[in-house]
Amino acid sequence: MGVDFRAASAAVLSALQEPDPGSASLRFLEESDADEVVLLQTCNRFEVYIYSRDPVESSSRLRWLIGRRAGGEVYVLLGREAVLHLFRVASGLESMVVGEYEILSQVRDALLRSSSAGSAGPMMKVLFERAIRVGRRARSETGISRGSTSVARLAAEEITRRFTCGSRVLVVGAGHMGSSIASYLRDAGFTDVTIANRTFDRAASLASRLGYRAIQLEDLGRAIRSADAVVVAVSSPSPVITEDMIPPSDVLLLDISIPGAVERPSSHPPSQLLTIDDLMGLAEENRRRRIVEAEEAGRVAAQEVESFEDYLRDMAADDVIRSFMEKAESIRSAELERAMRILGMDDRAEVLEAMTKAIVNKVSAPIIEALRDAGRRGDRELLERLKAIFEGFEGEARQEL
Repeated sequence: MGVDFRAASAAVLSALQEPDPGSASLRFLEESDADEVVLLQTCNRFEVYIYSRDPVESSSRLRWLIGRRAGGEVYVLLGREAVLHLFRVASGLESMVVGEYEILSQVRDALLRSSSAGSAGPMMKVLFERAIRVGRRARSETGISRGSTSVARLAAEEITRRFTCGSRVLVVGAGHMGSSIASYLRDAGFTDVTIANRTFDRAASLASRLGYRAIQLEDLGRAIRSADAVVVAVSSPSPVITEDMIPPSDVLLLDISIPGAVERPSSHPPSQLLTIDDLMGLAEENRRRRIVEAEEAGRVAAQEVESFEDYLRDMAADDVIRSFMEKAESIRSAELERAMRILGMDDRAEVLEAMTKAIVNKVSAPIIEALRDAGRRGDRELLERLKAIFEGFEGEARQEL
């Protein structure tokens, strides 16, 4: 259950964010009286996943608590719908930017934090690990994550497409966009990158973090003349790079500022000038492609729900089978010990051990197959009744001894 960007404003989602998600998941565990809890919070969603013997009651409690803080409607999904939703979230189908990768690491981190805090147990571990697998499969088998929709990433990709890692790149602007571009370039292996910013300390801080160098804005002209590519991402009412600063060479100029911060030269127009309009057009084209691919990714998520339900049914049967075999072994061992004591046949222990185990295995085989069939049919009531019967065997065996 939770809220996301579709129904809640950024201010509401920000107010919901827990400074210590691990502690918060423990608090939700106590408040909901659930068995397991995982808290997944990002800038675009706040969701609490619970595993409970009484999911309706547990979700009602948390829905009221979250709704009071959110000041609006909280969606609640149960059973199969909840599993499908998590699989779609991990696949990037429920993201603001369809197919984005970051949500996969956020799903993984949510499980790790809740597990470390002690609120997530074996069921949530299986569910979230399966969701991560589904997210990876959706991205590898469909084009839902292909083609960047981020202008910053597209600018960096344009540079990596045209230049080698040893090329000289100048990034003008150390704000969110400029920082993102510089980070993408570092991840791509570019080593000769210079960062310029109106506030030098900010440029120096970013450059130090990424292993680059920073320059004063006054040195911008000289840096442009020695660069192979220049990316400009600033907020300025007037051009930061004027006509006289642009060399007649084939330097690539990427101006993704709004308004534009590169003055268009008239005397010697550069052969390589791209603006944010050029990149936005490409981003929109990629976004449309992803939406088309989302349908196929949705089918992948739905298929994985079926597979997960089969797994849960098998797991329920395995639990009963384990109980049955443990009790059968307990009875076999006790009866064998009693027979050997009565007959005084300690020297035949290995033979009798093998014989009695073979008897138990042969008698158990059709019972185990019937239990697995009950699990595949989803007959949980029958499995629970049989488990209760098997658990009563041990007491009876002890009484006979």
